[in-house]
Amino acid sequence: MTHHGGARRGAGRPRKWRFADVLTVGQACEVAWRDAKAKAFEAEKVRLFRTESDIQSLWDAAQRVPVGKRRQWYDGDEGETHRADIETELHALNGTPDNPDPPPRITRIMAKPPRGTRKQIIAEIAEQFSLPESAVDNLWQAYRRFERELLEPEDFAET
Repeated sequence: MTHHGGARRGAGRPRKWRFADVLTVGQACEVAWRDAKAKAFEAEKVRLFRTESDIQSLWDAAQRVPVGKRRQWYDGDEGETHRADIETELHALNGTPDNPDPPPRITRIMAKPPRGTRKQIIAEIAEQFSLPESAVDNLWQAYRRFERELLEPEDFAET
């Protein structure tokens, strides 16, 4: 008698997961992914504002001026020096050369989680739910497909 299907790892028919499983595992993975993104964002923010530039110390110096005296401070020589220093730091942060135009006041912080974060999340969630890593990966992908289906604009388009 020969045995067919399932003799090797990964062989056989793929499991059908309940929708509740897809939601539970998928949301756990998404929460871990958002936490990793937030951690990467904070690290990049610290690098940009504290390590790469002195803008944080300039902001802190302005905050130390009592509120009632800020207008006088800002209109005086110290305020002018402060404004010039801020412009120099903003030019440096945004990568724009020093020029008479005011530098952009908004800085985009691009922060992606480090390589291998997805794999690490899959391993942690697999351990948490006592599932194989391949199952967690499949459930997370199913959850992402579900989210995409919810957000597709063609459902709301006028005909």
